[in-house]
Amino acid sequence: MRVKKIMKLQTKLTILIIIVVFISISIIIFFITSWMTSNIESEVKTNIMNVAEIVAHSPEIKEALEIKDENKIIGVEINTILKTVDQIEYIIVVGMDGVRYSHPDPKLIGAKFVGGDEYKALKNGETYISEATGTLGKSLRAFTPIYNMNNNKQIGFVAVGTLT
Repeated sequence: MRVKKIMKLQTKLTILIIIVVFISISIIIFFITSWMTSNIESEVKTNIMNVAEIVAHSPEIKEALEIKDENKIIGVEINTILKTVDQIEYIIVVGMDGVRYSHPDPKLIGAKFVGGDEYKALKNGETYISEATGTLGKSLRAFTPIYNMNNNKQIGFVAVGTLT
């Protein structure tokens, strides 16, 4: 003889309510997390693009880049800017030949820019945001062309980024 236990209605309703509440909370947490991630990413993009624009329009950077940074001013200017901004890992100023004039690792100054996503800034003078892997790792970076003092000829570009 088998005894069949029957679950009470109250127990069934309690389990159903717990399941519905758990699913609802899970869905809400998913959407809140997605929304917060999107907002943070948007703020980071705005921040790195603003810094890139500031560097690209700096008269000191323009003058130094026009003379191939003979006086080694670009690194000093970039270090000063980096001390005043938050959430920026690096600012790299690059000439039209792809050579770096600034880099967080001083040994890489004078070497070619790495990442493969710089061509739109270098060849077309475009301003944009990209995600790529460079010498420092995977990062979100903003590219902006740098024009000479008369704003009629591109002399390089700046890449500003934060590691992801």
